Amino acid sequence: MTRVFALQPPPADPANAAPARLAGEPMPAVRVMPDEAAALYETWALRVRGYVRFRVRDETDAEDLVADVFRRIVTQPIPGDPRVRPAWIFRVAHNVVIDHYRRRRIPLLPDHFDRADDAPSLPDRVIHDERIRSTDAALRTLPGRQRAAIYLRYYEELAFDEVATVMGIPSSTARSLVHRGLKRLAILLAEEKER
Repeated sequence: MTRVFALQPPPADPANAAPARLAGEPMPAVRVMPDEAAALYETWALRVRGYVRFRVRDETDAEDLVADVFRRIVTQPIPGDPRVRPAWIFRVAHNVVIDHYRRRRIPLLPDHFDRADDAPSLPDRVIHDERIRSTDAALRTLPGRQRAAIYLRYYEELAFDEVATVMGIPSSTARSLVHRGLKRLAILLAEEKER
């Protein structure tokens, strides 16, 4: 899993140094320098693009939104604590997608979602592809918040606390959205299998 390197604030002038932080106190946010912005983009662009592409149907819109995500990331203070940055970056991406749909009011999922494959034999590939299509079709029927929570939890492998941070909801709500979404997916896939 790719991790962004620690962005450090510029060295402080010892004469104007702030008092030391207490244990457990959050680290202050820092501004991103140009070379750090490039490294941040290199580290996170693929994963952010995957999340945005999962939520946005049109490829051109998705690319524009990824650019907007990174524009927002580099123009505002970034969390000083590197451990919270992944959730923060996906929170920014989530907000960009939400803003996009507030403006457009169209469905959230693409017609198809390609996934990497370990090159199985042709019959295995056909079965695998059909399962993926069925799962994607079932995912498209879920409410947007359930889709987003499932994507962040299982595609981006974020912890429930991080999913909650990204979506701006309590952790218990994130767990509930994932649980209800998976339960609904199981029902839909079982119905599909019976046909």
